[in-house]
Amino acid sequence: MQRSCQLTKKIKDVIIFLLCRSVGTGIQVGLKNRWGQLHEGSTPSFGIYSQFMGIRCFKWTSNLAYAVGLITTDGNLSSDKRHISITSSDKQLLYTFRKCLNLKNKITKNPKGGYTKRQCYRIQFGNVCFYNWLISIGLMPRKTFRIKAIKIPHKFLADFLRGHLDGDGSIATYEDKYNTFKNPKYIYKRLYVNFLSASQKHIKWISYKLKKIINIRGDISTYKKDKTNMHKLRFAKKESLKLLQWLYYKPNLYCLKRKRKIAESFLRKI
Repeated sequence: MQRSCQLTKKIKDVIIFLLCRSVGTGIQVGLKNRWGQLHEGSTPSFGIYSQFMGIRCFKWTSNLAYAVGLITTDGNLSSDKRHISITSSDKQLLYTFRKCLNLKNKITKNPKGGYTKRQCYRIQFGNVCFYNWLISIGLMPRKTFRIKAIKIPHKFLADFLRGHLDGDGSIATYEDKYNTFKNPKYIYKRLYVNFLSASQKHIKWISYKLKKIINIRGDISTYKKDKTNMHKLRFAKKESLKLLQWLYYKPNLYCLKRKRKIAESFLRKI
């Protein structure tokens, strides 16, 4: 009886392992068996922990949290319960995403259409285990209007929001010369950090988290974009500087280079 139970557990471990490794050229993951051993050739920093016939969780890392931020904004979970794709007009962003998850999949041109006239690019991969894990933390197919909170540890929220910012957010800056008629020296460099989402509940969740963790408060507004209500969380200069210091907390983080360049032009002056 005992040998039979041990054999059943081994079979379950093998099935989970094959499920995660056979769904296509996807993420190179480190799957732990019930003895805590990593299978040969896996990537320990991106480990999966098995629980019966399902996956309990992936091990959070800075790179994984950043990739989840990009999936939250620019990603799509297919209704086939297997494939995940990312579309962006910024090819560098897709190369960065691919590095974060150790993917080998090709980045292809996406047919032009929709609200943008710019050339877009796309990467798609299949991984049932990763797909199910994304569902478990709050993502879903057709998430645009339905997404709410994401279950992410506070330790990795900065990495997640850096990916969110690179996907759908913006760092806006301009010279304010409104009062130069009073004095030519009255020129001010304005700075705003914006997070965008078609889901008001998701934007409110981001606002709540940033108030709780780094004590900054932004303004939420709603505007129309192609007949869709878009919700924007905006931070003014003082709050933006604190936020950017938190997001870019060390060199050599995965990020969109052009946005970090704007951020550092302000952070150097602090």
